[in-house]
Amino acid sequence: MSHGTLAIDVETASPFNDPGWDDFDDTAYFELVAIALGYQSEPEGPIETTVLFRRGGWDDDSTASLLEDAVSWCRARDASRTLTYNGDGFDAIHLRNWGALVGVDVEPLLVGHEDLRHPATERHGNRLPEWKDFPKFETLCDWEGVETTSTYYSDYNLETSLQGYDAIDSAHVQGKHIGQVLGELYVDGLDNGDTGPCSIDDLERLISHYATGDIEPLFELDRLFNPPEEPV
Repeated sequence: MSHGTLAIDVETASPFNDPGWDDFDDTAYFELVAIALGYQSEPEGPIETTVLFRRGGWDDDSTASLLEDAVSWCRARDASRTLTYNGDGFDAIHLRNWGALVGVDVEPLLVGHEDLRHPATERHGNRLPEWKDFPKFETLCDWEGVETTSTYYSDYNLETSLQGYDAIDSAHVQGKHIGQVLGELYVDGLDNGDTGPCSIDDLERLISHYATGDIEPLFELDRLFNPPEEPV
């Protein structure tokens, strides 16, 4: 019986349509930029991570290639579960829609999918304001005592280069920064060489560090929400 566990988190951009608050489950607003993956063969064992990037423009072939790379990575690892955070509201929806669009079976990315948003909300729902459905990932980690790692623009010498982008409103990377600015800069750079004030290498290192930081805590949260059974 397989006991390995995968984790997945997608990074997206919206180069053609800006999503509103009610559009985050509509794939028409999102394009795939990168897929962060993690694997743990046994509870509390070492965690393997990687971030796979799009290698071309916004065409379907580039989407298909990235999905195929991710599927190959997951198939090479013996797993019975896949962890996400809000995968039922975002990652799994869009992965399946992109897969259907470009003819790639993405189910190996979502084997035994468990969205940790659900146990998080069950445990902490009484701490949320009425308008919020589930805790923000970083807030949840803080509540659970799980360490997270911030990605600072200054570590990549980009704090000055990106000052002209209003969407980048903090010293550290946030998911919305990738969705509104960084993801599009990265893919446009691959497609036509226009990365604005950044280099492809700097953007890739920045996004990779940020995305990995969203993967590793999933395994610790899973251990807290689903503690391993004590040996008899």
